[in-house]
Amino acid sequence: MTKKQTILIISGGILLTAAGIGAYHLWFKDKDRTNPDLEKLQKDLGSTGGEVAKPSEDEYSSNIKQSGSYKGSSVIAIGDEGRKVALMQALLNHYENAGLKIDGLFGNATRLALLKTGFVRCTVAATCEISMTDLNKYLTKTKTDSTFNKNYSVSTNKQMKAVYDKYSS
Repeated sequence: MTKKQTILIISGGILLTAAGIGAYHLWFKDKDRTNPDLEKLQKDLGSTGGEVAKPSEDEYSSNIKQSGSYKGSSVIAIGDEGRKVALMQALLNHYENAGLKIDGLFGNATRLALLKTGFVRCTVAATCEISMTDLNKYLTKTKTDSTFNKNYSVSTNKQMKAVYDKYSS
């Protein structure tokens, strides 16, 4: 075998390997990310000593677009909509048996579920709001609760998937 043939074979092998890695990333890049909001909040919890940091700009990148009046805020209030509201509804369903429809809309049913769990700020609809820090007791449980992650993953929960599809680009 000549030097030229050896170089061609090695170059071809390198190109095929690079193509395979690129195809893997394109095909599987979001397959493992079943709940990006939950992962972001869990990361924030770990890096801020138990409190959720304010959302950063990268949270609203082209990969994770969200809408609702809470965008850029760590407070979710009645009338808001989006993936964080859906996450809050999932947390209330899982840990408080709230029986909410996960639709990403912070309406009266979600307000009443919060009121039942002791969020007295939700007594009056007009002033009902909750911070992500208030949800901390639930969010910290999700780090070790594989049942929550399995039941409310966008790949297994149709309601969560519908909300994520609606509020994603």
